[in-house]
Amino acid sequence: RNSSPTLEVGDFLLEKVKKQIIKEVLQYDENNESKYIEAAIAAEMYRLILNGEYREKSLKNLTAEYLLCDHPAENKNTYHSKDWNTLLSVMHQKDADLINKETVRQYFNLIQGGAGSMLVLDAINLSKTINKVKANKLQIPEEEIPLEDRVKLRKDTYSFFEDITSRIGNVAQSEIAAAKKVVQPIYDCFDDDEIEDEDIKVLLDRIAKFYKEIDDAQINIKTVSTDAVKKSSKQISKAISDIGTVLNEDDPLAVIMTFSSDPIGTLQEIVSLISQVSRDVAEVDKQIANRKNGLGVSEGETEETERYKDKLDVVESDIALLGELW
Repeated sequence: RNSSPTLEVGDFLLEKVKKQIIKEVLQYDENNESKYIEAAIAAEMYRLILNGEYREKSLKNLTAEYLLCDHPAENKNTYHSKDWNTLLSVMHQKDADLINKETVRQYFNLIQGGAGSMLVLDAINLSKTINKVKANKLQIPEEEIPLEDRVKLRKDTYSFFEDITSRIGNVAQSEIAAAKKVVQPIYDCFDDDEIEDEDIKVLLDRIAKFYKEIDDAQINIKTVSTDAVKKSSKQISKAISDIGTVLNEDDPLAVIMTFSSDPIGTLQEIVSLISQVSRDVAEVDKQIANRKNGLGVSEGETEETERYKDKLDVVESDIALLGELW
């Protein structure tokens, strides 16, 4: 048979879920029926958020169409916390996330036609259930989840949902802790926690002037490029603002939705720049002190020596200017 491995995996999952659904129909329970599919949808929404496939801070645009379409995974090389990545690994085990997604798709399809081969999406009920799940903020009270369920599909769905919800609080707290470590040096640099795009540009201009002056003074320090930060200054400003809004947030869902876009990763360039410039400022300060001591003060100072001292004074002035931001 000529078919891709992806299609074969898809066919296998489809058949597996269909068989489970047939079994479930034979043991129908209206209350369990409603809750298990809500759990499946909520779990799929969590997956989209955690995997970086849905990066908005509101559930409003998480529609039926968005839920059922395939999206490229954005979070491949990220700076998420260990707990975040561990949860993703748990969700991927034994294709649990793929099976859950297929469960949602299959549940809301109606078989029509004599041969039973035409599948028509039950859009009305799907949208109704999605709206209910979103209104409940992806939560289902523990008392409404059966401790035991005779139907394997429902039991597996509840288990998958609880694998997520039992960890999501720790994931949110771990992301906040990681973000604080990254954003604090930025706050310290600007002496503020509200940093606009223009503030970043002012910092970059001062950094560029600092490296130009130390080059003119023939101080052997490699110039650091600010191009990456300059190019993404607006995204950096937004990431700082986004992180700031959830540092004291108690709602895990609000936290993970904010961190879905990986704002910690967005800040890596400016954090690296601030760290490098800080080291260079300290080194230049030391070299200027040594050079001034080496020049000494005497009546026979040449005009060239005076000019060189002036250059060192200019560099010290630039360091003082940077110090206002540091």
